[in-house]
Amino acid sequence: MKTIGKKIESQQPGVVLGSLTDEAKETTAQKPARPSRRKQVTPAEPEERLSLPRGALVVMRKSGGLSFSSRTVTVRTDGRIVRSVEAGPESDAAGRQAASRKQPARLTKQQLSQLRITLAQSGLGQASERVGRGAQPPDAYAYEIVGRVGRKVQSAEVFDGSIPEAMQPLIRELNSYLG
Repeated sequence: MKTIGKKIESQQPGVVLGSLTDEAKETTAQKPARPSRRKQVTPAEPEERLSLPRGALVVMRKSGGLSFSSRTVTVRTDGRIVRSVEAGPESDAAGRQAASRKQPARLTKQQLSQLRITLAQSGLGQASERVGRGAQPPDAYAYEIVGRVGRKVQSAEVFDGSIPEAMQPLIRELNSYLG
């Protein structure tokens, strides 16, 4: 081992603190760091709750099923329908195009008016208190719905097999817009 630079010695003769060599190795005499006693903060998971986008009347996410899929439909206050496939067999471009061809991209004024009535009659805010707690049954679909009822934004999460009767027409109608 050749010494390239000068040895660094301590106040005590013969004790070398470090030196530069032609070999790539650590020459510092440090103890390994002790684990911190401070509480380790893990990064928070991104919020996955469904929220009502600006300018939207209602949004529904349908997820689950035998071959898991997650699809979302948003109906805007002007009647435009926005669909997205987030996971599952239809998440490729061909599946998205097929889904968009099946239903109109915009509701008529009459259809939009009927959707508002169905939304108001669905008991959306109360459904989450009755049904939305608990685990999703295997191979069943979960429906997350957020809608504007009057001036309030209300939400619910319901599962196949336990959908309140008042919400069934709303889910049927929004499902028809998924394609």
